[in-house]
Amino acid sequence: MDENREYRTNLGMMKPTDPRWNQVTTLDCSNNQIKALDKLPATLTTLDCSYNQIKALDKLPATLTTLDCSNNQIKTLDKLPAT
Repeated sequence: MDENREYRTNLGMMKPTDPRWNQVTTLDCSNNQIKALDKLPATLTTLDCSYNQIKALDKLPATLTTLDCSNNQIKTLDKLPAT
């Protein structure tokens, strides 16, 4: 993720460098030409990363319950959270 770009969250628009980033539960980073996702909030329950250029999704938070990763370059989804 680009640390200088703002993304839609349940707390409003914010950058991953925002001190409140670790309180985010919903993240919409769709349509941003992202190639990789890192530094996802540990509190995340909903993630929309659709319409990007992501090839792999690693290290998804254990709290994640809803995921939309459609229209990316992902071949397989390994290590999905148990929830």
